[in-house]
Amino acid sequence: MTKHKDQDGKLLDLDTLLMRVSEAILTHVMALEACGISRDRMEIVVGEDGGMVRAGELLFQTPIENKLTKAEGVRLFNVFKDLLKQYDDKALEESYLLEVKARNRYDHKCSVIRKRASKLN
Repeated sequence: MTKHKDQDGKLLDLDTLLMRVSEAILTHVMALEACGISRDRMEIVVGEDGGMVRAGELLFQTPIENKLTKAEGVRLFNVFKDLLKQYDDKALEESYLLEVKARNRYDHKCSVIRKRASKLN
């Protein structure tokens, strides 16, 4: 029996959890880029506790309720790295990206980023 759950409390196998967390982290990256924040201004951390994307004072976290083992953290890092490469190579289907954005509240994140950015300027 898996010990991992999604945000709605639904049990997930490890592979699904790793992909969902990676998609959430990617959504943060996509939202920041859409708002004019370049990747070189982002700090992206992925590991046993989940993921974090920071750009200046903006911080987006994707925590994992039950901390991963070290080996699972490495797997998460690799899943995210592969997903980000596919995104950068434009190898992901538009329909898939739309699903990921909807599931991870992309529009809301963009709104938050724009509001914060306007207050910082």
